[in-house]
Amino acid sequence: MSFSAPPVQIRLLERLLPFACAGSAVLLFASEFMNTFLISESVRGGLCEIPASDRHLYALAVLAGFALIALVISLRSGSKPAAMAVAACGIVALVMFLAIDLPAATASGTLGEGCSPIEGSFAEASVDPQAGFWIALIGALGLAATGIALATFSERQLAVLGPKWLRGSRQPRDGGREGPRSPRPGSESTAPTGPFDADRESGAGDPAAARERARSERRDRTRRRRRPRTGEQG
Repeated sequence: MSFSAPPVQIRLLERLLPFACAGSAVLLFASEFMNTFLISESVRGGLCEIPASDRHLYALAVLAGFALIALVISLRSGSKPAAMAVAACGIVALVMFLAIDLPAATASGTLGEGCSPIEGSFAEASVDPQAGFWIALIGALGLAATGIALATFSERQLAVLGPKWLRGSRQPRDGGREGPRSPRPGSESTAPTGPFDADRESGAGDPAAARERARSERRDRTRRRRRPRTGEQG
């Protein structure tokens, strides 16, 4: 007798978790191709823009791409290590944002013409966060939060969490029901399992054997009838 595990129950909010994780990774990837800061001063206004790629060297884009690949693997094969890799990418991206971008968001100082310190042309300047800054914040924070939540799921839950077109053909290891096992070649049992098998073992399925058995029974009945008559005649 085999016991099957109860079916996995996934709520609606849990179904939305992979989409939130993928959306956060996409935002983080897109932020690397945007401007993070605008350096400006009170008289001349905006002076120059600082792209995110100059600050991170596309590191956030690499983390976002790796997180998407790990997400697909975890949902398709039910791999818990892949789900933990998604969380690790989100945490590393958030740490980079807090260590590199956040301290510069409120920086101020002197700046020369053309964003370079040229002697005799210094002016008071400030750093203004741009769209890339806020999108990177949302992407890194969202990827870390959704990745950690994804890593808390079991392998059985991960195997049924994603959309049907993304799931692999592999069923959960302990969640499916075992069907009747087919006998292996060359290992078929010869023991009778029913009345027909017992008759087959005794030769009842052979017409010639059945006729021979019938003739033998008739001869036995004839002998039994003749024996009393022979005794009476004596």
